[in-house]
Amino acid sequence: MSEAINHYAGLWWNWQWAMLWQTALLVAVVALLDRLVRKWAWPQLRYALWLLILVKLVLPPTLTSPVSVTSTVPALAQEAAVMHVAVPPTADQTVRVAPSTPMVAKPTVTEAQPAPVLTSAPIKLETTAPPLSWRACAMGVWL
Repeated sequence: MSEAINHYAGLWWNWQWAMLWQTALLVAVVALLDRLVRKWAWPQLRYALWLLILVKLVLPPTLTSPVSVTSTVPALAQEAAVMHVAVPPTADQTVRVAPSTPMVAKPTVTEAQPAPVLTSAPIKLETTAPPLSWRACAMGVWL
């Protein structure tokens, strides 16, 4: 159950994060424009600028335009991630390997070993659910 809540909380957080930075950027731009045109613009124009924020809050953050400035950001991020993974280390870079546990040879079975004795005692299985993530807690507070 908590795995499903964590999953949905992750989806919710991605949606909220996109909405937060897009709205914050729009508020900053509108506030700057409002400051610049305060003395020369009609109040109706300034109200229309602030109305853009309300429209943005009503629209989902996934609504995109192909001519948008930010429409190329996911493609550029994916390209950078692929380039970061695809570049092998050069000769001047050292590759460090973390020490691992020593290899232990398995004993070879040469003789027939006796079969383990099975008892009729009930097997007690303990399943522990993973704890709720901070995103799930944030979603709970938001709800």
